[in-house]
Amino acid sequence: MKEFVAWLATFVLIGLSLSGCRSTNEGPADTAQGDSQLIAPVAKSTIDTTEDRDKALQTMKAMRIMAMTCEAYAIDYGRYPKAGSPEALAELVTPVYIKTLDMNDAWGNEFEVRSSKSGYELRSYGRDGNRDKHAPAGMTGDLDADIVFSDVRFTQAPFED
Repeated sequence: MKEFVAWLATFVLIGLSLSGCRSTNEGPADTAQGDSQLIAPVAKSTIDTTEDRDKALQTMKAMRIMAMTCEAYAIDYGRYPKAGSPEALAELVTPVYIKTLDMNDAWGNEFEVRSSKSGYELRSYGRDGNRDKHAPAGMTGDLDADIVFSDVRFTQAPFED
């Protein structure tokens, strides 16, 4: 939330500074048109970022729910469910532990699920839909980076949830 407030403050300051930077010989119509041409890309950028941040939060929530079903299964069976896809996991945990299981992240990409008797890893490929080639790296601040939940915690995410 603090990041969004900082973004909003920056947006307002940019708008104020742009309105004060024009020559005084422009009429009201020129001023209004100039504002919309200069500020519109910044406003769109802010909206896109907010929508993607919301999608990241929705994805992280879905991953926590998926992880809770793995944990509940492990309590009952003494091991995690063995699954290599969201569909395979759903077959093992629905409807006993959850009514339905999300198969896709909020960007519409299928989750990657790797689960064995001893542990599990759940992965979203993030906003860009491409799998990272590096090992999980904590809190990245990058919405394009993978979101990885492994054995009860996020090992990589764009921000703390």
